[in-house]
Formats: sequence, structure tokens, C-alpha cells
Amino acid sequence: MLKKLKINWLEGNIWKFFIHSLSNRRNFIPLLSIYFLTLPNTTAQQIWLFTGIWFLAMFFLEIPSGYFADNFWHKRTLVLSKILMILSTVSFILWDSVLYFIIWSIFLNLWFAFASGTQQAFLHETLNELGMWKDYTKIASRISGRVSLISAFLIISLPFFTAIDIKLPFEIWLWFDIIGFIVVLTMVSPSFSESIKTKKSITNILKEVRWTNFYIIAIFVALISWVLMSWVPFRDIYLKSIGLPVVFVGFVMGLSRVFWFMISQVAHKIEKIFTIKQLLLIEIFIFSGGLILFSLFKNPYIAWFIIALLIGYRSGRSSIISNYLMNILPDPKYKATMLSVQQQMTSIIQVVLVFSIWFVMNYSYQLWFLSLGILLFILLSISYFFVQKVKI
Repeated sequence: MLKKLKINWLEGNIWKFFIHSLSNRRNFIPLLSIYFLTLPNTTAQQIWLFTGIWFLAMFFLEIPSGYFADNFWHKRTLVLSKILMILSTVSFILWDSVLYFIIWSIFLNLWFAFASGTQQAFLHETLNELGMWKDYTKIASRISGRVSLISAFLIISLPFFTAIDIKLPFEIWLWFDIIGFIVVLTMVSPSFSESIKTKKSITNILKEVRWTNFYIIAIFVALISWVLMSWVPFRDIYLKSIGLPVVFVGFVMGLSRVFWFMISQVAHKIEKIFTIKQLLLIEIFIFSGGLILFSLFKNPYIAWFIIALLIGYRSGRSSIISNYLMNILPDPKYKATMLSVQQQMTSIIQVVLVFSIWFVMNYSYQLWFLSLGILLFILLSISYFFVQKVKI
């Protein structure tokens, strides 16, 4: 009886994970750069410094937070991440100077660091205990896809509230944060995560994984993530500069969520059709080629379509990558730790390259995006050379 009740509670984690994922979305992100420029004594070029600080914070927090989650239990860590998320949103609403903007971003990075890897590990362990581990990609991608479809509506809608008050979209999202916090409190921890008694050092965990192909795959994916993260602060400003009305800025991310939903519905089929090597080879041309095309088109609506398609595809297929990486780990207890390692690889690349080529923006945003596209093609090609050398 108790076992059946526990199973029912665990099944409830799936729909609760949907609510959790929806509340985790920062659907006001497209407004951040524009809001930043409304603050006193700010310029577009200063955004690169803010972006660098953002990535630097992610770099220092990622692995410790994942290791903390694996030893502190994933549910407890998700609760902590929700508290940090609420603090970040409240800080953003209450203060309006560059200093507090940076403090707000640090809170946001704390949330991201504790949630990153932990949420995938929590869902993976829930499905394992339910005997549904083979369906991880299908379930995870469909949850994220449906959330993305709702996010499309919210992202498109939120900019219209700025006509009343620039902070109103953030105040609205605070209520989503609170609902997400309540839902996470009611989740049930899988027995697997509760049964971990022995602890390994981070060094030992990293050494164990070196005999797998985890690192080379993670580096390849990190390069793609670097581009899609590093252009966020400048993407909307560039679109605005080539003629996209401010009120339509939200439609960029809105359309990407529609593509995300479409890809997520077939992600499990893509996983069966292509090997991981084949998928990564295709992605060299999808991402670098798409970014180069984005920089060449002066029509804001064509550029908008390209950028939305790239973001949507990358997010829609992300569960394929996560599922692959979690399944090749020698020790399944440390999923969050190693997914955090993957994210930290992204952060390292972001910090180095954002601070290395930011000066290109002084010439033109178009040159910035073209440089990113060419650089990405070179780096992915080099990375893939090592990918095809490993046994997968």
C-alpha cells in the first residue's frame, strides 16, 4: 500500500516538474538590455562587462553547486534554488542602479547554478524509479516543449506591460516564482537520491569520467551554448538597430519557443535516427551557418526568423544531449555534478571569448555576429575532429 502510494506521489513529480520548469523560465530576458540602458550613465558597450561578470559568476558556482546537490539531495537543492530565484526577482524590482543590477545578476546566477543539472538529475531519477528511464528524452523534451509554447505567449505579452511601467513584467513574474516555489516543496524525492551514503571527492568524480567520452562531447556542446548565451545582451539591440520595432522584441524569443515546441515533439525520434556523432556533425553547419546568415541579412524579420530557429532547435534537442551524458556516467549518483561540469565548460569558454572579442562591437554589431559565426565554425570543426576519434 505504502509502495503504491509512493509510486503515485512520484508520478506526481512529472506534472509538478512541468510547473517548476514554467516558473524557472526568465521570460523577461528580452527586456533586460533595454531596461539596462534606461539606467543612469549606461551605454550599450557596458553590457559586455555585465555579461562577463555574469559568466564569471557562473564559472565559480557551477561545479560546487552540482556537487552540493548530489550530496544534499536534489529536491532540497531545487527548493534552495527557488528561494534564490525569488530573491533575484525582488532585488531587480526594488533597485534601479548599475550596482544593484550586478547584484541582482549574481543572485540569478546562484539560482541558475543550483538548478542547473539538478533538475535534469531529479527528473531522470524519478523516471528510473518508475521504470520509465527509456522515456527520459521523450518526457523531458515534451515537458520543455509545452513550457516553451506557453512561454512564447508570455514573452510576446510581457513587453506590452512596459507601456504602463518598465518594471511591471518583472512584478508579474514574481508571482510565477512564488507558485513554482510552492510546487517544488510538494515534490517527492526518489529513493535513489535519499539512499546515497558514501561521498566521493570532486577530484575522484572527475577522474572517473575521464575514461568516457563525456568531456569531448561536453566541450562541443559548450561551444554552441557559448554563442547562444554570449549574443543574448546584443541580439535584441542589433535587431532594433536594423529596424525591428521595440514592441516586437519579445516576438524573437516567442517564435523560438514555438520552434522549441516543434522540435521537442520529435526529439526522441531524432535520438533514434541519428547517432550522437552524426547529430553533432549536422550541428556544425546548423549553428555556425545560421549565425553567419543572421549577420548578413539586413531585413529584421528574416534575421528574427533565423535567430528564433537556432534558439528553438538548440533547446528542443537539449534533452538528447543530457540523456546521453547522464547514461554514460560511471557513477550515476553524481549526475548533477557532471552536468554542472558541462555547464562550467560553457562558462569558461564564455568568459574567455566574451572578454577577447568584445571590442569588435565598437565597429559594428553586424561584424560582431559575423565574427562569432566564423569563429564558431572553426572551433566546432576542430572539436569534431576529436569527437570522431572516440568510441561512441
